[in-house]
Amino acid sequence: MKDINPNFFYAVKLDEECKFRSAVWVDARCRASYKYYGDVVSVDSTYSTNRHGLSFASFIGVNYRGKSTLLGCALLGNEKIPSYELVFSKWVKCMGTAPPQIITDQCRFIFHAIRNVLPDTRHRWCIWHTMKKLPHKFGGYRRYRELYDDLNDIVWNSRTVESFEDNWSEFIVEYNLHNNT
Repeated sequence: MKDINPNFFYAVKLDEECKFRSAVWVDARCRASYKYYGDVVSVDSTYSTNRHGLSFASFIGVNYRGKSTLLGCALLGNEKIPSYELVFSKWVKCMGTAPPQIITDQCRFIFHAIRNVLPDTRHRWCIWHTMKKLPHKFGGYRRYRELYDDLNDIVWNSRTVESFEDNWSEFIVEYNLHNNT
């Protein structure tokens, strides 16, 4: 690819025995898109491993039409902090600058890697992953359904920080969640 397109970037990590450990690659279109749509980057590493035991991660931005745009890809030999640190550092090296904000699932290894490699980047958890975890937290279908519907409304329909904060406070009181971690 590098011969075909000089703007293609890749970095491969091998271990001491020259076995594949991880790789990052970014084509010219991804690099160009990052300049315009790199203010918030979503990193999704929830793809299952392939037959070689490698996890796939994608770097995604949102274009001016509200559509996802690819900003890079990676294969990880494992999902530990050093693997993510390598992927983030190589991806940022390619792009030339770290994103101001990054969204990920709640993986603690990603969290630590971002904190170590991208200290000035604002890290947020993906709301979809957060909301998906709720069914396992509350007992009783009727209570859960009401609670979930109200919470869903607050999360997705609050138009301002103030309205979210007001609705959140009312929600905590209504469901008596003051001491619920």
